[in-house]
Formats: sequence, structure tokens, C-alpha cells
Amino acid sequence: LNQNQIDALHLLAALLLQAHPALLALAFAATVAAWLLNTYKWQQLLRALGHQLAYRDLLALNYIGIFYSLVLPGQVSGEVMKGLRLTQSGCPAAHGAVSIGVDRLTGVLALGVLGLAGLLAAPQVDVSRSLLWFAVAVTALTAGALLFMAARPPRMGSWFPRARPFSYVRSLLSTVWQALAAYGNARSVLLRALVLAVGFQVLVTFSNYLAALAVGVEVPIMALLWIVALVSLLH
Repeated sequence: LNQNQIDALHLLAALLLQAHPALLALAFAATVAAWLLNTYKWQQLLRALGHQLAYRDLLALNYIGIFYSLVLPGQVSGEVMKGLRLTQSGCPAAHGAVSIGVDRLTGVLALGVLGLAGLLAAPQVDVSRSLLWFAVAVTALTAGALLFMAARPPRMGSWFPRARPFSYVRSLLSTVWQALAAYGNARSVLLRALVLAVGFQVLVTFSNYLAALAVGVEVPIMALLWIVALVSLLH
């Protein structure tokens, strides 16, 4: 560690020592509640694909994913580790990847919706037009992807090449396509996942709000909606 990093750690330690312990405890509780909710969502998405996995096992995988996302750059590393561990429990890799992908997709849509709401409702915030359009684009693209799944798209065989060199790729994509089609036959699962994703992001934002109050930083919660959404989307 260089001197600047050491000084930053000392500053963080001093800040935490002066923080309000009850508010920090509530912030931690809100974070735990958020991941309990997210785990239930993931369990429902896997159940729609025919996999009955124990809640505590999925919760453990979520915590493993969080750990790898912290120690390795970006959140993708954590999702990859979750997928690898999921295959070890007997879930096909394609189904695991699709469930994680849909979990992320509903999460991004929730971030877009809440971020847009925060940008429009936050008091005394100078919002750039580009940031507003970014939130609109994220919301529109993810909503379109979910609507495409819910619309039960045609079988992949109708448009993917049948030539022998494509056989392996075709087989893999066919499995993924069938998993996506399963959500088209269970639209209520997608809707429930989206509601749970919004609940997850609200709890995460509330956790950040409590943590800010604990260290003496007063930020309007509506402003935090778009701040947390933007940081999460760019991470």
C-alpha cells in the first residue's frame, strides 16, 4: 500500500469509529434483507426452469458472488463464480447462466426505473440531459428484452444455420433458447422477479441512506436513488 492508500484507510477507520452504531446496524440489516429478497427471486427463476434448489444453498452462492465481486474487478467475476458453483449442484450450465442473466436483467431494469424516478424527483439536483437519456435508454432496452422473452419468440431452429460446423454452437444456443422460452411460458415469474428486483434496489438504497446518516452525511433519499443506480450500472 502506498501512503495515500494508508491515509485513506486511516480516514475511513476514524469515520467508522465516530459513526452512529445503531444506524450502521440498521444499514447492515437492510443490506442483509436485500440479499435475502434477491435469493428468493433467484430461487423462483430457477424453479421456473425445473430446478428445486435449497434456499440456504442459493443464499450461500450469493454471498460467494459478493465476495468475488469485491476482491476481483467488476461484478461479472462474482456472477461467473455463482454459475460455476451452481453447476456443481447438478444444475445445467446453460440453465444456471440463463437464471443469473435474467436475475441481472430484472435488476438492471429496476435500477433504470428507480434511477429515472430519482432523477426526475430529486430536489435541487442539476441533472444533465445526457444522464437522463442514459436512464431512459437502460430502462427501454431492458424492458424490451424482458418483453421479448415474455412474447414467446419463435424456435431458434427457424433462423440459426444448420450446417455441421455450427452443430456445437447450435446445441448450446438451443439449450439457452429453451430456458429463455420457459420464462415466456411463465410470465408471472418474470413479473414477480421484477417486483422483487425493485424491492431489492429500494432496500440497497435505504441501506446507503442509513449509512450516510450514520457518518453525518445528509443526502436526500430521492437523490440517492439515482446515485446508487448510476454507480451500480457502471460498476
